[in-house]
Amino acid sequence: MSNKNLLIEQAALSAIGLQETHVYGMIALWILVTVIFVCLGLKGATWAMLLIVNIALFAYLMKLTVASGATGKREPMIGPDGQEIDEDDSDEDSQDDDDDDDDEEDNPRPVGELT
Repeated sequence: MSNKNLLIEQAALSAIGLQETHVYGMIALWILVTVIFVCLGLKGATWAMLLIVNIALFAYLMKLTVASGATGKREPMIGPDGQEIDEDDSDEDSQDDDDDDDDEEDNPRPVGELT
């Protein structure tokens, strides 16, 4: 799980006042009750418990997916200075490179200088 998803999950749990140990306890209790239903032969109750678990886990997955902002587009590129690099600026960068070349022609380097 990525750090971003882990932080979102921790925020979701803390927002409703749950700790990680509470979640483990609820899971253990749910499994115990389901096993008891199986041992008692309560087929309908067992299937209902399993269906509820599947629906709850799917709903939680959708909540985390929406909260993470998954829109299908790529993450922005971050440059070495920590600023986002826009993909639309590629035309402007090529013009800036041309301007730099003009400056070098105006001030030629002395002969013998290392580049």
